[in-house]
Amino acid sequence: MNLSDTKTKSIGKKRYKIAILIDYPNMEISLKNSGWPVPFDYEVIENFAKQKGEIILSRIYGDWNYLWNSKMFLSQFDVELVEVPHVLVMGQRMKDTVDTKMAMDAGMMLYEYSEIDMVIIVSGDADFIPVIKTLKQFKSMKVIVIGERESRSYSFRSIADQTLFYQYIADID
Repeated sequence: MNLSDTKTKSIGKKRYKIAILIDYPNMEISLKNSGWPVPFDYEVIENFAKQKGEIILSRIYGDWNYLWNSKMFLSQFDVELVEVPHVLVMGQRMKDTVDTKMAMDAGMMLYEYSEIDMVIIVSGDADFIPVIKTLKQFKSMKVIVIGERESRSYSFRSIADQTLFYQYIADID
């Protein structure tokens, strides 16, 4: 079975300065729900990015108090683990605010890291569509979206320079 949903717009052979932003809860839950036999592996994304250029910034977002085992595994890599605690909504349920933090960081990145010209967003969440549009509009960045094949929004195909399934990259890694 072909696991790719590859779509490419003129990425070419240029070596990029790359930022990686990973919505860990989205990927962990999506992979588990799809029956993928192994947990999310940052090294898969890192190796893919290194084929495109130099990694300048790499962040994985999650509530590491809830994801302690994952934190221990991920801390072995050269990646920043960004703590995004759950918040209580209307006094009843806990809400994950990773999307909001990632969006804020992507906006700040436009000003703090002028050398970055490619962003790899690892998430299937359509909440990142405005983020991608902003990155492309303000800096003409190349944007690659990597998501789990069953949960990634197909809306990314029309705005990202490349869209891939995590399973496809993990398979060829």
